[in-house]
Amino acid sequence: MSTNRNMIVDNEMFSEIIDDFDKKMNEVEDTLDQISNIMSNIDGENDLWKSNVAKSIHEKYSELEKNFEQINTELKVYSTFLKETQSEYVTEEQKQEAALEEYNETLDVN
Repeated sequence: MSTNRNMIVDNEMFSEIIDDFDKKMNEVEDTLDQISNIMSNIDGENDLWKSNVAKSIHEKYSELEKNFEQINTELKVYSTFLKETQSEYVTEEQKQEAALEEYNETLDVN
């Protein structure tokens, strides 16, 4: 665990946050898919609800639905960023620890 303000202080907790984020990200994706499936039944063209109002509502929903893929993509990008950032911090921390050990060995005269 590092105390440097520019480093991840608690890597284990950061991993848990990433895992929680990924779980919620998957839930969002599943939820948006379920919403799309539900709304496909309300298109104003089938026997469930045939009307101009249903068509109008479905058109407005279709505009919203166009954003679903972008939402899912952006969440995945953010998740990847978090994982890569964590990896880079861990690598840097290991380099610093190795340099410190080498420095300590150099100074050890006994």
